[in-house]
Amino acid sequence: MPKYISTQDEIEQTNGSTFSLVVKSLNTFSTNYRRFNLTYNDDEQAFCDYLLRESLPNVIIKIIGTNNEQTKYSPRASIQNAFQQSMCTIMEQTNIWLLNGTREMIGLVDYDKNPTKDNELQPNIIICEPFEKSQLLIYHTTTDRFIDKIICQMQQQEAFSRIPIVALLMQGDTSSVTDIIDYNNKHIPTIILKGTGFIANQLAAICESIESEHKTIRTRSSNEKLLSEIDVHKFSHHISANKNNLIFVCQPGKDEIDESILRAFRSAIRIIDNSRVHIKELNFAIQLNKIDYAQRYILNHNTIIDWTNDELDVCLETAILSNAVSFVELLFKYGASLQRLALIGNVDHFQIKPDKKNSREVEFAVETLSLVTHLDSDRRIKTYLRLLFCWSVENEYFELVASICTRLEDSIIAMLLVSQWCQLKEQNDSTTSNDYRKYRKLFQTYAADILDRYYEDSEEETIEFLSEKSILYQDQEALVLIDDLCSKTLVSNKCIQSFANTLWYGKHFHRDRNFLWEILVWLVCIFPLLLFIPFIRNRILQWDKTEKTEQRRNNFRNNEQILNLQKCLICNRHFTQNRLIEHERACKESKKLHLNSLHRYHYDSQLHRWKGLDYSISTTQLNSKHKELQSLTKHFLQTHWREKHQQFQNVVKGQYNHPADDLIQSSNDRPYQCSLCQRKFATENAITKHQKGCTGNRQIGVQSRNIRNKNVKY
Repeated sequence: MPKYISTQDEIEQTNGSTFSLVVKSLNTFSTNYRRFNLTYNDDEQAFCDYLLRESLPNVIIKIIGTNNEQTKYSPRASIQNAFQQSMCTIMEQTNIWLLNGTREMIGLVDYDKNPTKDNELQPNIIICEPFEKSQLLIYHTTTDRFIDKIICQMQQQEAFSRIPIVALLMQGDTSSVTDIIDYNNKHIPTIILKGTGFIANQLAAICESIESEHKTIRTRSSNEKLLSEIDVHKFSHHISANKNNLIFVCQPGKDEIDESILRAFRSAIRIIDNSRVHIKELNFAIQLNKIDYAQRYILNHNTIIDWTNDELDVCLETAILSNAVSFVELLFKYGASLQRLALIGNVDHFQIKPDKKNSREVEFAVETLSLVTHLDSDRRIKTYLRLLFCWSVENEYFELVASICTRLEDSIIAMLLVSQWCQLKEQNDSTTSNDYRKYRKLFQTYAADILDRYYEDSEEETIEFLSEKSILYQDQEALVLIDDLCSKTLVSNKCIQSFANTLWYGKHFHRDRNFLWEILVWLVCIFPLLLFIPFIRNRILQWDKTEKTEQRRNNFRNNEQILNLQKCLICNRHFTQNRLIEHERACKESKKLHLNSLHRYHYDSQLHRWKGLDYSISTTQLNSKHKELQSLTKHFLQTHWREKHQQFQNVVKGQYNHPADDLIQSSNDRPYQCSLCQRKFATENAITKHQKGCTGNRQIGVQSRNIRNKNVKY
């Protein structure tokens, strides 16, 4: 690495005419930035004090390769946006120092164009600007030696000695190969950002070809061959000879930059402090929220044998403070314990704010203690867990609360307390009442599920637990909390219903209730339903009759369609096509003659089937059908043949007691008499037809007998 600029004279010799500061250009920065002028000894010392006063970073990231103007390259918008988003997220989630960076790298170029341009001409100016949890150090490339000297001096202190440094190569210049080799010799990992410059792409191609064991490097265009053959051979030989490869390749947009930084961080921390490599690596992954990376490379079934219980518990505390629920579940899975953490953890991390101590929401969990460290182990564990629970509820880490409460004793009371706290917040804060209502119902459901599981395992112990006072949560009772909440989810629970039965009917009755009592209860419940059985039966029978009638009708219609019957327009009867012509001819003649014997009666099958069914056809419909039939047969004379037949039967049965009256009465029904043969007829048409062939001879029986005997052979 180049030598440091150790004296003020050397700085002045580099660019003595540019030491003046343009104050107007710096006014566009945010008000919390700090500006240091290295031409003054006071500012140099103030810069060192400023860095020492800041909280220790997790990692120091230094940007290299942006010194040469000839090799500057504008990457694609996708790569640039991916890099900006990744760096912005990393600086928000964790504490890093970004050296030799620009505001453009984290997407703050909107009001930083002029100052950044002017700062490039001012090598004596260092601007330190906080960004979320991190620090952004903006300076000229000529000040790089001074920054390296300050960092080396700080690393001599014990606090800074275990902070890893990672180099990030962007764009690249002619001295990039030398810088990477120097950093590797100092055990500083380097990440080459592929796609940010021609030299960076060429170096990345060399690394990928060696890792994939290709003997030849992919050819580049003449414009991209900015490295000499000596530098290429030197870089390739260094990578091949170096067993502990500290060079990583990352393409923004394709690869995750935070994962590449995690790999480089892991390599650096193994060299600096190998004893705490698991804790620092997992804590850094927790802050970056890289649960997939942690499960693949840090904590799994293969690496758990290298972990100790204390390391798991320390990482558990970091995960709880970061509200990383996925990491909390992962650590619980591999053996982390809240009871062990209570003995080694720092209680000050979970102290309640002074303005919240006397509030109604958290007064159930706060205990005024002078020094928690002086307590015995049992009381210390309970106090630590109570403060941890209250701290999580106060910060509204509801998912974390659910994960912790299920692994503590009195988990049901903890769920009920959280539900009660959400209910109070819902009543007092109308702006976020929907969120509190959602979590209130969620924790009530959790409590009801836990009660169901306990009740299935042991009914008596669960019922007794409802009236017991909690030791962890200051004598809180489950029944009192359930009564205050007035929740249907909890009241309808099996355990609560069983407890209510013991109160109403007595404990002895609840345990030893006999079989007859259960039968009586069932009868009382079922008897009202039996009253509806006759009504239901009648309705079902009616539905069956209706369905059968409809089925017959459909079958008749289907048969008509199958036989292809056609309707007679005169009598509305149906015949096949070959018989319809003959029928219509006879039907027309019978209509003309108005003969009752020839005209067929119109038989309505529907009226016959539905007659007598009150629910199927109304009286008005029956009357209309009857009138329609009368209109069809009103032109025919009534012969009263049924009455005559009955009279004849009566005469026969009465052995001719009064034959004359009956015959006279029957003869009056035929008003038309022939003058030749004295025969009587009922209609005028009949006597007219008779008179055409009448000869006055009434011995028709003899004639017919002679005619009948003509064919007899003697």
